[in-house]
Amino acid sequence: MAEQYLGIDVAERNTTQQHPLGLEVIDPADPTKHYMYVIADDTVAVNSAVFIDTGVGGSGVTAQLPWVISPTTDLAEAIFGIADTAFAAGEYGFVLIQGEVTVLAASSLAVDEICVSTATDGTVDGFIAVTTVDPTKAQLDALHASVRGRTVICTVAESGGTASVYIY
Repeated sequence: MAEQYLGIDVAERNTTQQHPLGLEVIDPADPTKHYMYVIADDTVAVNSAVFIDTGVGGSGVTAQLPWVISPTTDLAEAIFGIADTAFAAGEYGFVLIQGEVTVLAASSLAVDEICVSTATDGTVDGFIAVTTVDPTKAQLDALHASVRGRTVICTVAESGGTASVYIY
């Protein structure tokens, strides 16, 4: 169960651990927003979609699994949350795991589309329902990843490389 903590700055980044990894907090100013405390294995740009990185390499933070994040870089990665503040490799901080947020988005992302990861660091795109008799492997991988991760729905279409989404 998430808890509300006054005095925690979810935008703060540190090179030393300040809270228990996996701590989930609710933003007292907006209770629809839930954050989780994690550590970044790689550099994560602001507004990037992130996934739980079990292959850890960049900063070698294997002892911190399963709370290690990296920006999504592949169509088949399950979206764990959105980094609404940037991370350097090895930094601790909070990522948004529920609520409305701005995310890096492909130019084709439209309102009401389910978002999936792309091959571009931290960027999402819409998943168009498969209507062909023979869907591609990439389409099936994207669908499978969206089922494994959090459901992310576009609420405001892409403009200038970002879009608003709601994470469920």
